[in-house]
Formats: sequence, structure tokens, C-alpha cells
Amino acid sequence: MEKLSREQSRASRPGGGVTLVIAGAGTGKTKTLISKITAIIGDSGISPKNILVLTFSRKAAEEIRSRVREEIGEMALGLVAGTFHSFCLSLLMEYSGEFKSRYGYSDFPTVLEEDERKRIIKGILMGRLDDFIGIPLDIIESFVDDPHKCEGGLKKRLDLFGLTEKILDARKAFQAEKARRAVVDFQDLMTYTLNMLENNGEIRMAVRERCRYVLVDEFQDTSPENFRLLRLILDEKSPNLFVVGDDWQSIYGFRYSNIDYIVRMRHFFPDADIHRLTANYRSLHEIVRLSNRLIRNNRYRTRKRLKSYRGRGGLVRRHIVQGREQENEAIAGILNGMAGRAGSLAILYRNNWQGRIISRFLENRMPGEPPVDLQMMTIHASKGLEFNTVIVAGITDAILPDPSSDIEEERRLMYVALTRARDELHLICHKGRGEKLSIFGQELGEK
Repeated sequence: MEKLSREQSRASRPGGGVTLVIAGAGTGKTKTLISKITAIIGDSGISPKNILVLTFSRKAAEEIRSRVREEIGEMALGLVAGTFHSFCLSLLMEYSGEFKSRYGYSDFPTVLEEDERKRIIKGILMGRLDDFIGIPLDIIESFVDDPHKCEGGLKKRLDLFGLTEKILDARKAFQAEKARRAVVDFQDLMTYTLNMLENNGEIRMAVRERCRYVLVDEFQDTSPENFRLLRLILDEKSPNLFVVGDDWQSIYGFRYSNIDYIVRMRHFFPDADIHRLTANYRSLHEIVRLSNRLIRNNRYRTRKRLKSYRGRGGLVRRHIVQGREQENEAIAGILNGMAGRAGSLAILYRNNWQGRIISRFLENRMPGEPPVDLQMMTIHASKGLEFNTVIVAGITDAILPDPSSDIEEERRLMYVALTRARDELHLICHKGRGEKLSIFGQELGEK
């Protein structure tokens, strides 16, 4: 492993207890996590089979396993690293007798893939369309798919039209169909595991005994259910927990991630040791400075100030446009200006439909031109990636920020977009005739 910085070394030193590492964009979060895992194995005398690493994607889990193997070789083979859902599945399979008797399965169920899950829900709803007074099918699907979406003020409106009970009936039909097919979905894995651990003290203690050290990657994405699971598998009196994340990059509120756990860590773990990684090894100074300035507009956040390790020399440029046609022309102009230059390049946007419009325009306007290494994706999809040059499209109050979303989460999404860039950043900012720039267009202007 490359030599650790002083910040990374302090954060990853061996030892127990609860540790939070607030790792800013490009500061070596994964490197620090890997270093902590190897330190636990090498210096704390804890066997790899007693270490549990939880992530939010299979790709991240595989990267962690691979990098630990590179560092310590065969010793890493017992390490358990996976997603929250894969961990739940492994527990249910391990205690399949308890699980099957508790929930009435004769054989262990198979896990539904997401596409098949949606097909089952749609099939149930197709025979009930008259119940939903013309509400679009995809909206009703989302209500059946996710009970949390029917809470709060929306529930009152659904009650008013007598729809709450009909949605509940459709959800019961979905549960019955899963039971008939002997299948479970990802939400079931979490629900059944939480119930088993909460209601069976013997299993709970056995899991705690085995998972002597728990580490969590991307801790800012932790949901209340994820946090309940952590509480159940951690020793109550002397927990060993190491978590890394960055609340400034928390962009999955629609999946119920809750930045309270990272912003108010000491509320949940009063003795937590908190470290900050603030040296950005990815982006040049001008990009880091702009990103810092943007996120300071959020009131609910941890306090830190990132500095560029690479120094000055970055290019940041705003392109002021009126309408989509000018935006497309601006993007084409940027790409033309980069013809023949080496380096990775990405166009980022808030919604997939923007990408389809930009792609069609470029295909017609620049047949065979766009660089072969150009990538186009949503900002959410770009999380964890980096590019030499980034173009952020659609900075307008109608799109980014999305007016239906929490403004602070939208600002964190904008922050993620900015911090994907290593050397060069282009911002396509909209304004109408005689109108002001959008809120982010203004916040990204020069002071």
C-alpha cells in the first residue's frame, strides 16, 4: 500500500472502540479503510473471520476484499465483506431452521431480482386499475413497492379518496404472491433478519460473538434499518465499530439514508473517536475551492475544510445559456475545443432524459467526433468516479436543484458533481431573458 498521510495514519491505527472517519471527496477513504482492516488483523489479534465489513454495493465489497488480499495475502480469506442485504441473506441461511419455522417456509426461498419484483407488482395492479381512479400506474406501483411513500401528508390525501386501503390490499396480494412462489425480496431480507435478531437472544449473542469488529463503508448512506442492524450485532457495552463516510456526499435520501448518524455521531455513540480527512488528492485547487464554497451554504453538515494536495492550475468555467438549444451548443463547443486532447471526460446531469437529449444532439451535430473516451451519466451514477474534465449540464431551478427535493440534499448532489473533476470543470448555467441565474448558478459564481 502507498504510504499513508498523517491524517490517514491516525485514523486507521489499530485499536478498538467506536471510530468515525469523516472523509472528504478524494481524500483516500477506501485506502484508510483497507489500512484499518489490515491493522486489526495484524496488530489486534482478531481473526479475519471475526471481522465484518458492510457496504452498499457488491462492487465496493469486492474491491475491499481484493485490496485486503493484496496487502496480507492468504490471511484475508476469512474476511467477511458484503452488502447489508447479502449479510442478512447469509444469516437467514445460516439459521434457516429458525427462519423457516418462524415464517412458515418448507424450503429456503429464492431471492427475487428487482426486474421480476416489479413485474409481479405490475401484474397485480393491472387487474385493479379501476380501483385507483386514473392515477398513473407507475405512481401506484411506487406506493405498493414502498410503504414509506404513503406516510405523512400524502396519507391524508390517499385516505380522502379511499385509496389507502386499496393500496394496502394490493400490498397484501404482493406478499401472498411472494409466499406462493416461495420467494423473498431485498426488503424482506432486512425485515426478517431484524425480527430474528430482536426476538431470538441466543442467535443475537452468537452473531455478536462472531462479529467482534464491524466496519462500514459510505456510512453517510446508512438508513434507520441499517442502523438498527448495526445496533443488534454490536456488543452493547464495548462495541468495536469503524465507519467511514462524508455527509457532504449524502445523496440517497430517497432510499432513506439519514445523515444524522454521521453528523450527530456522538449522540448515538458518546465515546466515539472522530477523525477528518481533509487533503483532496483528486482535484486541483480551483475545483476544491469552488466545491467548499458551494457546500458551505448547507446549514446541516459536519465542519471541515478540504485543501487540494495537487495545488493550483485547475480550470473552472461557467457557461450562461438560455434554453436547451444553447446548452447543447455550449456542450458541443466545449467538446470541439477538446478535440485531440487526452484524458477522461464526462457529461453529468440530474435525470436520464437529459442524457438522451444531449446524446441525440451530439450524434447529429458531431457525427463520429465526440471523443471515444466521453462518458455520459447521471450525477448519482458518477458517485465514486473521477474524470480529468467534467461538464455539468442543466443547472436550472427546474432541474438542478429539483424543486420537489430537499434543497440541502440537492446541494450535496451538486457537490458530488463538482468533485468528480480532476483538472477542468464546465458548468452549464441557465437563465431566462431578463431573469436571474438559478440558485446554484448564483452560488457557483465568482465572489
